[in-house]
Amino acid sequence: MKELLPASAPNASPRLRKRVLKLLAHPLQPAGRSVLRWPMLVAAILLIVAGLLPIPGILRQASANSYIEAAVAAHRSSLNGSLPLEIKSESPNSVTAWFAGKVPFNFRLPEAAEEVGHEQVYRLTGGRLVNYKDGYAALVSYQMQQQRISLLVSSSKSATAAGGKKSIPVE
Repeated sequence: MKELLPASAPNASPRLRKRVLKLLAHPLQPAGRSVLRWPMLVAAILLIVAGLLPIPGILRQASANSYIEAAVAAHRSSLNGSLPLEIKSESPNSVTAWFAGKVPFNFRLPEAAEEVGHEQVYRLTGGRLVNYKDGYAALVSYQMQQQRISLLVSSSKSATAAGGKKSIPVE
């Protein structure tokens, strides 16, 4: 090791010479006390972890945005006639049965609840399959006065919800 020291090393103080030799012998070990390095190491790890925390939320939001864009595109295509209904029915049971086995998830429309003395605000008109990601989603169409309403239903594996509030059902 002594041959690795610069030529001016014999004139250096014994303390400096000892530190240089120690660094050359153990280059990865800190020259100072290792106890002082732990807080910096812990702080660095915490900063890295804190920097990575937003990544799942960013990915979930991107997936949600993709789903919204697909729903808007499907609705517009339905309005302009390029995506006609494949089943035309006002019966939720008929539409549910038609989608059975065609989509990769358990699809079921709720029965329309008709209140006594109240006119139904919207009515089911039918549905069709639409391509979404690597499979199919269900596009369900409703009519409300002169407005058409579309509902895109997909598997939670291919469409992620983001934002809003999660409600807990009360029994």
